[in-house]
Amino acid sequence: MALEMTGYVAGFSGLFSTGIGGTRDIAERIPGASHYASGSGYADWREVADEIKAMHERDMLPRPLCLFGHSNGGYAVLKIAQELNRHGIQVDYLGIIDLTLKPSPHVYGNVKLVQEFHSAYAKVKLNKTFRGKHEFHDLDELMDRNIGHSEAARIDFTQDKIVETILSLGKGEAPVTVPKPTDKTMFAHWTPIFMQMLIEDFNVSAEDAAAVFIAASKMQSSGFKLLSPYMMALTVAYKSPKG
Repeated sequence: MALEMTGYVAGFSGLFSTGIGGTRDIAERIPGASHYASGSGYADWREVADEIKAMHERDMLPRPLCLFGHSNGGYAVLKIAQELNRHGIQVDYLGIIDLTLKPSPHVYGNVKLVQEFHSAYAKVKLNKTFRGKHEFHDLDELMDRNIGHSEAARIDFTQDKIVETILSLGKGEAPVTVPKPTDKTMFAHWTPIFMQMLIEDFNVSAEDAAAVFIAASKMQSSGFKLLSPYMMALTVAYKSPKG
């Protein structure tokens, strides 16, 4: 069964790093992650921010919320986080790789963790409201050589660190795919909530939880009442061994 990480993960390439690896490679190592090329990643960051805000308003924003970007893609990530701060939306992770464009937006109190990978350009600015964790990695010093701007997003250290951190925030388990039901209204809204409850509160394995909701989605498409899949899910949960 193909599994995906739960959470909202998006990466943004820089103006001169589109098509040469880096952030795209990172996104490909994180199941379910989205990636945006420089044109859309920089100029259209508002579209991503609006999508996140809309999901938050419907109580459908998956966690963790992780954003990473290189060069002006890092600028786009900071602008998204800044916009989300205005709406009281927490960002679990920011990965900023050799930021360009000055003045750069500040990191505010809605961000829990920032990892900064610096080589030649601007550094992240932390607002006085920031109370999260800030990790600063000087790539030139770590690699004991001059790391070029475009290379900053392609070296193993940067990629491995971002991937490992995001996966650990997603609990580092076999990530879960929330099956897509045929009815995308109420069933789609409540499924992630019940998935989380099965895994966290009842210690049901990711595989069993996914299997339950695959069966539940078939029941829903067959005309069963909305309550039926969730009663089925709770029955499985109570019969499962507790950790």
